Amino acid sequence: MPVDKIDIQIIKAIRKETVSGEKLSSVLGISRTAVWKRIKKLEDLGYKIKHEKKGYRLEKTTDYLIQTEIEDLLKTKWLGKNYIFFRQINSTNTFAKEKNLTDGTVVLAESQTDGKGRKGRKWFSVDKKGLYFSIVLKRDIPLSELMVFSLIFPVGVKKAVEEEAGVKPYIKWPNDLYINGKKFAGFLV
Repeated sequence: MPVDKIDIQIIKAIRKETVSGEKLSSVLGISRTAVWKRIKKLEDLGYKIKHEKKGYRLEKTTDYLIQTEIEDLLKTKWLGKNYIFFRQINSTNTFAKEKNLTDGTVVLAESQTDGKGRKGRKWFSVDKKGLYFSIVLKRDIPLSELMVFSLIFPVGVKKAVEEEAGVKPYIKWPNDLYINGKKFAGFLV
């Protein structure tokens, strides 16, 4: 089950203060039982939430890249403003194709059971060992220019890894990145 707007509202509400289940129920328009189920879901995602008579309070955030944990870091105008997180999904690409998502939506999963690479090859998505995501672009991009993305993405990630991790990946054209002879990224446009 993805993290949705109600989950995000709960996280934001209990981040700085203790909030009663009754108040959350009233503000969110859901039952107290539904609030409790949402709290359990968030705890399953790694949030540490204190339960007391006065209500719920967030004690520790999750290690997962959930929207509330990254939104303050985004410096984009539209990309990633709609962000859908799954612990596991069949394929972020399949999900993005099947849903009517807005331009710039990012679908991210900790693991995929049916990820795909080029030419329909299976992409192995090991749990907690990578980032598996799709970006929805609904812009009028001519087909002749669309393939430029398969060149831009590897160059951008290569540069970011060099700057942030201090290692020198190499690009196996057109769309794979390697470090020490091992593939660590691939791009499917």
